[in-house]
Amino acid sequence: MITWWNGSFGDATQITADQIRQNAKDSLRAGNIVIGHANYPAVTTVYDDIIGLIQDRALTTVTLADVFTTNAT
Repeated sequence: MITWWNGSFGDATQITADQIRQNAKDSLRAGNIVIGHANYPAVTTVYDDIIGLIQDRALTTVTLADVFTTNAT
């Protein structure tokens, strides 16, 4: 199955923690598939911010396997 994401933390390249936070704010929405790479040190400094944003927006994280299983029936 082919899957397209529609949000990104933008961390496939080296960017600042503030840029990652802003990308997370823009991308983390209900129904979005958001990709993050965690390739560079800056992303490790924003985990708590991203988790807080997910909680504040009452979002639930799932794997793609969860999505495919749910939508397969």
